[in-house]
Amino acid sequence: MRNNINRFLLVLVIVLVVALGVTLLWRYVGGEKSHYTAVYMKTGELYFGRLSYFPRFGLKNVYMLQSTRDPQTPLSIQKFSQLFWGPEDVLWLN
Repeated sequence: MRNNINRFLLVLVIVLVVALGVTLLWRYVGGEKSHYTAVYMKTGELYFGRLSYFPRFGLKNVYMLQSTRDPQTPLSIQKFSQLFWGPEDVLWLN
């Protein structure tokens, strides 16, 4: 009787650990589509992107809001990876 209870508890713990692992992988690796998040830097720059937690905290699929000198369109949205210095499409945050 005691052996059956121990076996049942062991199977239950294994199932719970596997379920937790699958849930974390699905959430942080990309199974859940996150909404766009705005990040305002101390320097006055404004970035938009999809918030990611794994492997590091940051934004992916990043856009940058820039001011222009044109009075017709004072603001423009620029894809971060297409800026003139050619950064990656990831913005790591501390």
